[in-house]
Amino acid sequence: MFIAAIIHDFEHTGTSNNFHIQSRSDVALIYNDRAVLENHHVSAAFRIMRIDDYNILSEFTSDEYKNFRHLVIEMVLATDMSSHFTQLKTMKSLLSMPENIEKAKALALVLHCADISHPGKPWEIHQSWTQSLMEEFFKQGEKEKELGLPCSPLCDRENTLVAESQIGFIQYIVEPSFVVMGDMLEKFSSLYQHLILNFHHRQFPVKVRLHLHRRHSRRNHRMNHIIMTIVQTIAERDRSHHQ
Repeated sequence: MFIAAIIHDFEHTGTSNNFHIQSRSDVALIYNDRAVLENHHVSAAFRIMRIDDYNILSEFTSDEYKNFRHLVIEMVLATDMSSHFTQLKTMKSLLSMPENIEKAKALALVLHCADISHPGKPWEIHQSWTQSLMEEFFKQGEKEKELGLPCSPLCDRENTLVAESQIGFIQYIVEPSFVVMGDMLEKFSSLYQHLILNFHHRQFPVKVRLHLHRRHSRRNHRMNHIIMTIVQTIAERDRSHHQ
C-alpha cells in the first residue's frame, strides 16, 4: 500500500490522460490510450527498482515479487478517474458478500479514496490543494489552446467556476467514494470481530485439552517415579538378601 501510494504519481507530466491522448504523445502511443499516466507511473517505478541501489525487492521470492507487483499495479491503475464509477459499482456489488472481496480491490479503493481526499482535510489544506490543482488544470488548458486542441473540462482559466466545480467534485465523486469505503471497512470490521470470537471459541476447548493433557502427563510422571522408586527398593533388598 505504501509503495503504491508513493509511486502512484511518479513522473507525472502535469497534464491529464486526455491531454496525452488528444496530443498523441509518446506515452499515449506506448500504452494505447488506456490509463496512460497510471501505466507510466508503475512502469517507470519498477524500472527504477531494477537498479541495484534502488532495488528494495531484491530479497523477495519469486512468488512474493509476483504478488507484490500484482497488488501495486492494481492499486495504481485504479487511481485512473476513468475507472472511478466502475470501481464503486463493483465494490457495492461485492459488499453483499464481503468475504469474497479481493485484497487488490479493497486496497485499490482505499488508495483511490486517499488520492481524492483533499476535500476531507481541514479547510486550509483543502484550499491549498484546490488552488494547486486548478493552476495545473489551467496550464494544461493553455497548452491545449496553443496546440489547437479542445479545452478539457475545468481547464479553461477564463470560464471555470472553481467553487462550483469543487461542490460537484465533493457531491458526486468524493462523498460517494467515502461512503462505499466506509461500508467496506465496516464489513471488514464485522468480519474481524467474528474472526476473533470464532478464534477464541475454537481456542477454548483446545486450551482445556492441553490443560488436561498436562495434568495427565504430570500424574503419569509422578506414578512412574513411584514405580521406579519401588523397583529400586525391591532390587536393593534383593541384593542385601543375597549378600
